[in-house]
Amino acid sequence: LIHAPNEEEKKMALHPTLARMLEIYRAAGRPAYAACSPEEARALLSASAAALGDGPQVGPVSDLAVPTRSGTVPARLYRAGGPERGLVVYVHGGGWVLGALADFDALARSLVARSGCALLMVDYRLAPEHAFPAGLEDVEDAIRWASGQRRQLAGADVPLLVAGDSAGANLATVAVT
Repeated sequence: LIHAPNEEEKKMALHPTLARMLEIYRAAGRPAYAACSPEEARALLSASAAALGDGPQVGPVSDLAVPTRSGTVPARLYRAGGPERGLVVYVHGGGWVLGALADFDALARSLVARSGCALLMVDYRLAPEHAFPAGLEDVEDAIRWASGQRRQLAGADVPLLVAGDSAGANLATVAVT
């Protein structure tokens, strides 16, 4: 059934970039993540990151290993290129199963360019290989570490902000409560 969107549906419209990506996926016959193995779904997500482009230029970007109670997790630090207004610890989404730093690079760059904050994108151990609470513990430890390293990460003792998208937003919320 096709109908004209009502006012509520117009408010909930997808961002044009996301709508365009969904059209491309449908036209290509791309399978749903739920129909794939974790490895297949991860490959699909990584391949789709190219559709977002490179993102804006920002200051220096460096890969780090953040210490956790179980060893280390990869992280990527994005600097704004000037005095930072804060340090954002950002946790990517992916349904607790998908996602890697490179998959969210364009998003991280956009957030840094728009906010003027340094951003620490934290990777975490994914399911099903790592059962709960592994990912949550990684995020808790990364936030705690970043809090103590603000001056080194952002160049000054700036406010610490914690954010994420989808499952990453869930992990970030639980980690700070």
